[in-house]
Amino acid sequence: MNSDNRKMVLIEGNIGAGKTTLGRRLAAESDYTFIPEPTDLWREGYASNMLDLFYSDTKRWAFTFQMVAFSTRAKTWHEIEQHTDHQHVLLERSIYCDRYVFAENCVRTGLFTASEHQLYTDMWEFMVRNFVDEPDKIIYLRTSAEICLERIAARGRNEEAGIPLSYLQELETLHDEWLLHNPKAIVLNGNQHWSVADIMAQL
Repeated sequence: MNSDNRKMVLIEGNIGAGKTTLGRRLAAESDYTFIPEPTDLWREGYASNMLDLFYSDTKRWAFTFQMVAFSTRAKTWHEIEQHTDHQHVLLERSIYCDRYVFAENCVRTGLFTASEHQLYTDMWEFMVRNFVDEPDKIIYLRTSAEICLERIAARGRNEEAGIPLSYLQELETLHDEWLLHNPKAIVLNGNQHWSVADIMAQL
């Protein structure tokens, strides 16, 4: 997204890593606009609370929820690209994270059938090929799974009450595989405090 002086920065990290807090801080102290993850839409935008269904019966709802997450993220991305006033954008999570972390975890843990994986991949590749530009930078807020679990408990979302440490550890591994050696990634230790100035100097 380099045309028209635009700059798209993704904020990625585990559940409870501190992405929303970081995004809001950066937006408050810079000229970036922060677009949070559409969790409210997942809870209320469909006939059921899709987030709750996924966590309460993961095997049944894994594919459906990943399609919901992917489609809402793709729609958000497309809308952002249409707004010329969003010259500098921070986007909380992305369709890249959907594929390389969450959908990949579904494949590795047997939550996707082979057919579901093929359908998801075909749809993902079509959207990326035709509608999505590459981000300019990726902020990877690398927070330990143990601290993420503590933060999840502290914020008290009902849907997340039963998330086990093992799931967060699986997601941590996949985030690392995707981002630790990614040339676009800025890796931050999410276990400690970062100043906005230090982060902005790296963008």
